[in-house]
Amino acid sequence: MILEREVVHYSELTDTQQKGIGLGLHDWFLDVEKRNGNWKLQLLDLNLGEVLSSRITIKDFEELKNGKKTKILRDLIKQRWENPDQICDWMILEIQKRDYQWREDIEELEETEQTREKRKISGLSDEGYFEAIADEYFEPKFLIYNKGTFKVADSVSVNSYIYIPKELNQIPYSPYRCDDDPLPNLEELYQMIYQEFDYHLDLETIWKNVLCTCVLLTYQQEKVQSVPYIFMYGDNESGKTTVLELLNEFCYRPMFGVTVPAADLYGYLEDADCILTILEDEIQGVEKEVDKIKIYKSGYKKGAVVPRTILLPHGRVIRYYNTFCFKAVAGERIPLIKGFAERFVQIPMIQGYPKKEWADNTLTDMERFRKIRNMLLKWRLQTRDEPLPNLELPFKGRVKEIWKPLLQVAYGLRVYQALFDHVDNQIKERVERSKNTLEGKIVKVVGSLYHGRPVPFKAIWETLQDELEGTVDSKKPHAMHTPDFDEVTKKVIGYRLREILKGERDTIRVEGEPTKVWLFDRENLLRVLRKYGYQELVTKLPMLPISEGVHVENQSSENFEIGFVSEKKRDLREQKSEKNTNIPLEISNIGNTVTAWLWRQVKPSEKCELCGSFPVEYEITMDDGSVLRRCPKCFNDMRTKFVKVAWKGEASGD
Repeated sequence: MILEREVVHYSELTDTQQKGIGLGLHDWFLDVEKRNGNWKLQLLDLNLGEVLSSRITIKDFEELKNGKKTKILRDLIKQRWENPDQICDWMILEIQKRDYQWREDIEELEETEQTREKRKISGLSDEGYFEAIADEYFEPKFLIYNKGTFKVADSVSVNSYIYIPKELNQIPYSPYRCDDDPLPNLEELYQMIYQEFDYHLDLETIWKNVLCTCVLLTYQQEKVQSVPYIFMYGDNESGKTTVLELLNEFCYRPMFGVTVPAADLYGYLEDADCILTILEDEIQGVEKEVDKIKIYKSGYKKGAVVPRTILLPHGRVIRYYNTFCFKAVAGERIPLIKGFAERFVQIPMIQGYPKKEWADNTLTDMERFRKIRNMLLKWRLQTRDEPLPNLELPFKGRVKEIWKPLLQVAYGLRVYQALFDHVDNQIKERVERSKNTLEGKIVKVVGSLYHGRPVPFKAIWETLQDELEGTVDSKKPHAMHTPDFDEVTKKVIGYRLREILKGERDTIRVEGEPTKVWLFDRENLLRVLRKYGYQELVTKLPMLPISEGVHVENQSSENFEIGFVSEKKRDLREQKSEKNTNIPLEISNIGNTVTAWLWRQVKPSEKCELCGSFPVEYEITMDDGSVLRRCPKCFNDMRTKFVKVAWKGEASGD
């Protein structure tokens, strides 16, 4: 008999689920299942693995107990055999022989179902905060903390409901115990943990501090908005598994496994009433496990859930799994999955010589581990109502999401400053690495050339050539060869200007010649400069964006294309009359004065000089008297780009 089963195939049930009560008549089995408050009955042949009938639904199991079972069985058998009378009589006789045992088993099963639904491992009860432990006889108990005292109880009550602890065979970790040892202060407790990591790991001190702080964090996860992940990577015999073994000994209620299937992870997270810990070894190959990737990508933020569709015989349901918890993994290499590695604190591992090998641990060592973790559980209970400090940190984005929880837990400990300095150095190193990328060089060049006006691409190209120490082959003027980035093309630079700096391409006339330029939004440029660490360029940017003018000294027309305007459109522009006026050579910095441009609508005439596709319908008079002629589309785009300019219409009086 199977209760509350929500799977598709009978063969997928666990051994525990497949064990039930029923009438085993030779190879036949009457399968009785409770689903959505109703009872479902069908005949199975366990020997052949065959379903012998469809399901029959009854609302109350008393119908099967009080004499209606004969009719129900007959209805089931009729679905399979044309002449079921003789078979029914024989089955009914067997039922009558087993009627007493049937009743007894049903009552026991219903009682088991009720108690199963009321098992817990952690929470807040009427008696106080509680945690599931084992007593000296390894019987499941609750450790309860209330008003400064600890006590052990068989059960707890929550709003008149009685809860009992889970059985020890229902948890994947060693049970906690209740010791009479006094609880040390947090600094002393931290040093006890650090000593064990120091004995068993030949690792840099900062990484030992990070791991020990992670142990403390697992007992305070309800109080943070995000949690870091830890990734140990390295060759064989580098100590990766030893790190996970230590975390398994001290972290809060961990599940430790090797290449854990996604279904087991979901099952463990679903069955918990607290925030747990997941430890996984040999995670290489995770790229192929989409369901597992979802757990890791979403589970670093509080409240994160992953929906999963469960197929049922007569439909489907969507379940939502809470994936938020601390996770530590180990593998020979870091998977190349976008958005995966960025969520981890990555610890490189190499073969070392620890003070003590994990294989040399004795029962005395394991007993010492047990005492420390029991103290950690008491510390968790004792501090459940104490919030962590909300630190104001100078970090942003993913760095803050990863490191703030660790710094919150470590605040007040001697290790705090070491962790803070490590994060600060990591950020500086990350900024320096960003500056030395091609993207960082492009950002620096644009920041140095931007003065509130469109930036000619020729100026970007020539300045970048000096910055990268590049050389241009006369046979390939669209590319430069650099010592650090090999070949860099104008097309690649154009992509970076658009993707990173959100620039927009345009073609304007400078000294009578069409010139390719890039338009940049000042606020976007400020953000990108700060991201790449160019604070000195941020302070040099003009206070206000200035109008669409540019002055380039000694600039000649250059015949290259990066996708601005086609040759056909360029020829079309050159054939236009002098009505196609030039953009002013330069609009000076006007400080706090707002630039005013006058526009008026004209009769449709020649093709637009900018796009070459639609007739000109607007004239824009700049503040120096020069005139632009634009089609409606380009005119509207221009007004959208230059929102700080005062646009005044002659006809409408805007």
